Amino acid sequence: EGYTTILKVDGTTDIAIGDFLGTFTTAGIAMKAAAGDMCFAIALEAYTTNDSSGVIDALLITPRLI
Repeated sequence: EGYTTILKVDGTTDIAIGDFLGTFTTAGIAMKAAAGDMCFAIALEAYTTNDSSGVIDALLITPRLI
């Protein structure tokens, strides 16, 4: 739990500030979580580019179902 500045993300589904983040199909990359997904972080930056090359600030949280 805590603040990170190096969370790799995929922006195929646009990420906005405050979105919950969960696991992507590729290991080590997060994506925007949807209802019914497990999440482990909250985005503190937006990322909207359609690739898996994003690196954003995020708040790591205890994993939970949304």
